[in-house]
Amino acid sequence: MSWRENLQGGSFREKPFFTNAVDSSFGRRVATHEYPLRDKPYNEDLGQKAKEFTIECFVVGENYMADRDALLEALNKKGAGKLIHPFMGEMQVQVLTVRVREGSSEEGIARFVIQFIEAGENQSPDSKDDTAALVDFAADDVAASSAADFSEQFDVKSTPEFVRKASKDVVGESFDLMQSLPSFDGDVAGLDIDSLMQQPTELAGEIQTAVNAVDDVTDLRLLERFGDDLDLVPMTTPTRLKQAKNQQAIVDLVKTSSLVKKTRLLVNV
Repeated sequence: MSWRENLQGGSFREKPFFTNAVDSSFGRRVATHEYPLRDKPYNEDLGQKAKEFTIECFVVGENYMADRDALLEALNKKGAGKLIHPFMGEMQVQVLTVRVREGSSEEGIARFVIQFIEAGENQSPDSKDDTAALVDFAADDVAASSAADFSEQFDVKSTPEFVRKASKDVVGESFDLMQSLPSFDGDVAGLDIDSLMQQPTELAGEIQTAVNAVDDVTDLRLLERFGDDLDLVPMTTPTRLKQAKNQQAIVDLVKTSSLVKKTRLLVNV
């Protein structure tokens, strides 16, 4: 059997060629989100990548120039066309790049390297999905910003014991309220609030995690009113001013975190 009889054939827009080799590229589109105060990223699967094929092929014979020109004309046409893949069968593709090589050392043959990409459909993504994604991105930004604000505002270092106790009581009240909500599915019982208050960034993360464990819009509306019934701190001295500032930082973080979580739930319904 001659080498020509062993060749694998294919065609594009019904213009035939013989194949030397085929490379195929497949995969998934993945968006990696890295969040403040979280050690592990979230990888969002955005669907399949477009399949790509690189085909090394040639036309050969006494009429190779006519076959070469016909294949080049087909490859240069606009839009998608039918590819008969030598190993994968019929598919709709578009041409990305074409390279042609001819030389005096190989008479009667024109070699091609053609890169194809699968042809898709012009379908816009679902508008609800787009809205949800945009809200999630915006919510991430708000959550990160509110945690950063809390870390800047909250401070119990070098303050009198009554200021530390008052701050601890407010944090404790926020956790008590969350635990009382029917939809709360978290665990704050073992948290060392005294230690967390020395690390405002860690404390902000625990508060936000606890709020995110509330999965009911009605419960979150209750959390949005957290602090409304707290006694006002008389800002008569620098120490009292620090106490008031800490209390407000806790209240603002709980309220903002509740609003962010409620928004996510409403959009993803």
